[in-house]
Amino acid sequence: MAIAWRQICWGIRQEEIGKSVNAANVWLLNDLEATAWGLLGLPGADFVGLNPNVVPVRSGNIAVLVAGTGLGEAIMIWDGASHRIIATEGGHADFAPVEQRQIGLLSLSDGKVDEHVSYERL
Repeated sequence: MAIAWRQICWGIRQEEIGKSVNAANVWLLNDLEATAWGLLGLPGADFVGLNPNVVPVRSGNIAVLVAGTGLGEAIMIWDGASHRIIATEGGHADFAPVEQRQIGLLSLSDGKVDEHVSYERL
């Protein structure tokens, strides 16, 4: 039995929200984009290093990955002075197996997923 996937589109507009709450500036953000902005405001003491041999730096490119109801991703690109945040939908990337074990995983999804098989759907 195939799983029916639906895409839901909400009719939300920044201007309408601003008027309803009497705010001149309203921004609509992807959840991982908001997370990335929040990470930039945290002090270094709030981070835990996974590799004790790496010296932490506050510049350079950063990837934000979150496994939850889907695979959320954001990219924080260093432009030489500050980070520029780009929201992505990386979890929707096609799953492309390259070895036998991954091919086995793909075969488990056979007939259960309509459309393409993405990392998020797996």
